[in-house]
Amino acid sequence: MPDSGVCSHRFAEAFVRALGPVARTGLTACVLDVGVGTARIPIEICTRRADIAITGVDSQPSILRRAREEIESAGLTGAIRVQLADACLLPFPDASFDAVISNSLIHHLSRRHEALPEMVRVLRPGGLLFVRDSLPHADAAIIARTLLRNAVNTGRRIDRTCVPSPVSLDEARQLAAEAGLPAEWVRPCGLRHWLLSGRLVIGAGALHPGSCSRTV
Repeated sequence: MPDSGVCSHRFAEAFVRALGPVARTGLTACVLDVGVGTARIPIEICTRRADIAITGVDSQPSILRRAREEIESAGLTGAIRVQLADACLLPFPDASFDAVISNSLIHHLSRRHEALPEMVRVLRPGGLLFVRDSLPHADAAIIARTLLRNAVNTGRRIDRTCVPSPVSLDEARQLAAEAGLPAEWVRPCGLRHWLLSGRLVIGAGALHPGSCSRTV
């Protein structure tokens, strides 16, 4: 499996390239990271661009504690803030962000069909949606079986719908269509991922698919 640090670096690099310069001269681009984890990607992004401010959300308090430590250690507390939130019910008004990003979250969600519409809802007209996740691969079934077996062996109850389940290209395109996005926004991104990216234009629906190198 690719090193997570390398993957984060490549995701951040690809996003910054796709975002381009901030359209509103002299202002900061407001970005939402859904499923921020330990904030590795926001740190990578804000290290590259001083004109980006990121709000990260995650549903795990312990992960957010680690994220705050990492952000403070990187000296980026003024650029990145994180908070507890459900990806399927984001606590932000409509059209709040210039870009919404998410990396390797969708396959963890049991209500994954609710996540993309929420990301679209909080995105401003002309804003960039940039979502990457894992393609199914041979290891996925092994990981799922291991999680279930460990739960049984330790006497824990586990909801099978919460076991990570990679999303195929066809499934990702269906999720995009259900969110009102063009299916062609979803395409392979390297050998192990798919990427959904593009910009929203008011009154014209979705527009301008983004790009992804095979190394992301």
